[in-house]
Amino acid sequence: MGDTLAVPFIEITLARDWAASTTGPLFGALTATHRTALLNQPLPEIVWIGELDRVDGTCLFRARSGGFTGELPWTRCTGWSG
Repeated sequence: MGDTLAVPFIEITLARDWAASTTGPLFGALTATHRTALLNQPLPEIVWIGELDRVDGTCLFRARSGGFTGELPWTRCTGWSG
């Protein structure tokens, strides 16, 4: 057993006004790996860039095809929500 260090965040400030999201073959929970067999083919590598609105707390999503756009809520992610 090891020790645990808890660090409270007092403030988190965004470094930029955009966010990136991606899928990639053989990476992540939605695709098969050498240890996890799934029936679907590996996901293609796709990158999305969204524009963040700091005041409204939203991210403008633009679909890569079809012309769909929508505002999605965002929260700061520290890598752990427990």
